Amino acid sequence: MASMLSVIKCPNCGHSAVEDDYYDIGERYAYCDHCGYNYTKTTKEINGKFQLVEKEYKGYGVFKMVYKSGNKTLNMLNDPITDESFEKYKMTFMNDLNQEQSYLVSFENGLFTTLLGNPPKEFFLSFEEFREKELAKSVPIGWLG
Repeated sequence: MASMLSVIKCPNCGHSAVEDDYYDIGERYAYCDHCGYNYTKTTKEINGKFQLVEKEYKGYGVFKMVYKSGNKTLNMLNDPITDESFEKYKMTFMNDLNQEQSYLVSFENGLFTTLLGNPPKEFFLSFEEFREKELAKSVPIGWLG
């Protein structure tokens, strides 16, 4: 199964997102580790027939969890953060995580709000800024003119 992995502009927040396109079979996955947007188009068997099924979640932020053991998880938030869910995130953040590397960022009404921790400075780069930075890394010095 062949796929093409690429960086795209997130349709929800405009930052960089990842797209994995399995063009041979029509499946596609996309996610944004900034706002939590995620999309899937997968093959499912329904009533004995294979069909492509799409799911799309707007994204309300992300919770990057770096555990003290070194394991990492990125949770995409498919629902707005409530007071109750924030208290759960806060408890996990305070007790189980490396607080210097973990963060909780909400995304609502086009605005990012850091609620816990400190996301890396690259987190807030626009898609265009990210693309320029990555292109500068990949172009040999002699080619810059």
